[in-house]
Parts: sequence; structure tokens; C-alpha cells
Amino acid sequence: MRFMIKKLMLLLMFGFILLYSLTATAPLENFSPETSVGETVIQQGYDDTASKNLVAAILLDYRLFDSIFEAGILLISAAGVLYMTQSSAYSRPFPRAKVAAAPKDSDTILAVSRILYPFMLLFGFYIIVFGDLSPGGGFQGGVILATARLISVYIPEKASADTNLLNRLEKILFLSLLSLGLISLFTEGAPFTNFLSGSLDPELRRLFLVLLNLLIGLKVSSGLTIIFTRFVKEGK
Repeated sequence: MRFMIKKLMLLLMFGFILLYSLTATAPLENFSPETSVGETVIQQGYDDTASKNLVAAILLDYRLFDSIFEAGILLISAAGVLYMTQSSAYSRPFPRAKVAAAPKDSDTILAVSRILYPFMLLFGFYIIVFGDLSPGGGFQGGVILATARLISVYIPEKASADTNLLNRLEKILFLSLLSLGLISLFTEGAPFTNFLSGSLDPELRRLFLVLLNLLIGLKVSSGLTIIFTRFVKEGK
């Protein structure tokens, strides 16, 4: 099953690259050197993407192709860390450095961690969900969620993260991102853009951006949590 998922991911990735190269290349005659890209985004960004945050308009629509494969780079990095720290063939080239143990029994650290943990989770999801309206988004919110998970290391009653389960979840989320980017090919005639018609109310079209941010945020959080967790375990 795991190998089938990997093959499916590779097939989808190469298929998307091929589709993008064939369908998303603008003809040269449409290029106008008198109009800068920045001016176009400022003037038409909200109408084109339904995003009031023009940075999100670029990341989640105009350059969605780049954003999805940036998330793919994190997937590969997390999988590499997971393999290197679990593989029996992996051997340390240098002796382990002696590092002082973290003061897990510190009442101050424990109290602060318990206070910060729920607020960081709430703030992370807020940054994700409203990333198209204000500064933030899936990448930023995902980092906050992963940092909250790192803080939970100091809370004894919190269960340790299952990195293998998170790795499978991250793959599913990445496949979901790729699939979501393909839908617009059938509805709008071009991949990696909002598949909801531009004639709809902007508040409805915004749902596409919220869904993208949620998928990216959960995926980034899963990948970074894998890396954090494996590094913490290696340091013990």
C-alpha cells in the first residue's frame, strides 16, 4: 500500500508538470512591457482571486504551482529525516556530543508550556483560516502549529507524536493539494487557479483560498512536527 501511494504521488507530480507546461504557458504576444506585474496585481488582484491579502493572491492563485511544490520540498525533507533517523543502515559519522538534559521537571517551564500550548494552537488556526484577509496563511500558521507541538514536549500528559502516521497524513494532504489544483483545469481551462467561477460572489470564491490554506497549514505542521520530533528523540 505504501509503495502504491508513492507511485501515485510520482505519477501525479509528473502529470501536473506536463499539464502545466502544455496549458499554462501564456503566448508572447499577450505580454505588455508597459504594464508591470506589480501594478497588475494591485489593480486586479482582488477581482481575479477574491483575496484581500495580495501576497496570498500571489501564493494561492497566480503562483499556486510554485507554492504546491514548495510544500512538496518539505515533504521530501521530512521523509528524509524520518528515514535517516529510523533506518538501521544509518550510522553516526561522529560521536554524539554531550548536551545538558532539558529541565523537564522545571515547574516554570511546565506552567508556561501549559498556558502557551492552547493559545498557540488557536493562533495558528486563526493565521491559517484568515490568511487571505490579513498577513499569514498556511505556511505561517503551519509553523505555529508545529511549534506548539514542540512546546508540548515539556507537558508530561501530552502523548508523543506518531511520526509514521504524520508522514502518511502529510502525503495524503500533498495529494489533496495537487488534486485541488487540477480541478480548475476542467472548470476554468487552466490548472492551479481558483476553480470557482469569477462570476460568483467573492465571499464564496474565498472558500477555495481557505481550503488551500487549511491543507497547506496542516501539511506544513505535519512535516515540521516530524522533523522536530525526530530531532528531539535523537538528542535524548
